[in-house]
Amino acid sequence: MMWRCRNCLRRYDWTRGHPTCPACGGPLDREAPIVFHPEAERSDAPGLWRYVPAMHLPMADSPVTLGEGRTPLQPVHLTQGRQVFVKREDLNPTGSVKDRAASVLFTWAREQGVEEVVTLATPNTLRSWRRYAARARLRVRAYGVAGMPSVRTRGIPVRRFPGTWWETMTALHRQETAVLVPYHPLAVDAYATIAYELVAQLGGAPGTVLAPVGQGALLLGIGRGFLALLQAGLIATMPRLVGVEPLARAGLWARAKGGREAHLWVRDEAPGPAVEAGRRFPWWGDLLLELVAWSQGRFLAVDDEAWARARDAFRRVGLYLQPESVLVWAGWAMHQREWPEPVVLILPGGKPSLWQRIGRRFRLRIFSKE
Repeated sequence: MMWRCRNCLRRYDWTRGHPTCPACGGPLDREAPIVFHPEAERSDAPGLWRYVPAMHLPMADSPVTLGEGRTPLQPVHLTQGRQVFVKREDLNPTGSVKDRAASVLFTWAREQGVEEVVTLATPNTLRSWRRYAARARLRVRAYGVAGMPSVRTRGIPVRRFPGTWWETMTALHRQETAVLVPYHPLAVDAYATIAYELVAQLGGAPGTVLAPVGQGALLLGIGRGFLALLQAGLIATMPRLVGVEPLARAGLWARAKGGREAHLWVRDEAPGPAVEAGRRFPWWGDLLLELVAWSQGRFLAVDDEAWARARDAFRRVGLYLQPESVLVWAGWAMHQREWPEPVVLILPGGKPSLWQRIGRRFRLRIFSKE
């Protein structure tokens, strides 16, 4: 497998650990599209790793895994008879969809003999990277933006910059060691496994899929997974892809509405909920705009009041979810009559209750309202 720079079109071997081109600094992407072969599935492999051979990733037989993937798809009963499901990515080992990316990325790093990696210091990323780095026995350093929410890093040194997200990312990409970030091209491939699981769980393709948009890797990966299934003849139609952003940082929504310059009013550091969602212009923004438009989907911008209403609705039924998960529900509630069914809401992460944390710590099975 080869990477190709989306800017200067230079080609690189897949063993390159940076997500950027060393010649021009442009973003790297896989050169060939994902091709899904059902016969390549490994039913005996753990979690998402049953699908990795179908994506032609030359990985090891002993992946770095904590049991991520194969998350449940649960129906939502308070939707006035509509077919709405939630994909519970908050039930991954560290409570985040980023566990899928971490498993693939740290397996790659261990196979390449990497001893230390660097990443972005966002709360979900650090929680996931810490656990998977320990399993792979690798060191992690992180770069962050001053003012971002703090998280217990337990030994991961974090260097915070006073500038913008883009300036921090630029400094991160200049590092000589492997840069394993949740928007890495391998992370996009990892998120494609969500599409495969959805088709297996529903017995066919969903009508609409809603997911939060940060750097765009999650929704792009899901979309590419459905494209691979469509080209393999395993589904008949492409689901509509809907990206949800907080209004204060809705860069793709602004650009889809107002053209190329419209996102200039967006600030990455704008206050508001769902701090890991929404960017002035995401890393995978151009490709995601094209794919969402092709699927006849759209981007949604959720204001703070709509987000707060969705948060309170979840809490009334005992769910304490991360802001990005609440964001998706708020987006669906604002336009629920528009989407072809069945509708799937991707919940990227959740905040476990005290009893759930105790249960995980002591490996107990504790039943709750969730």
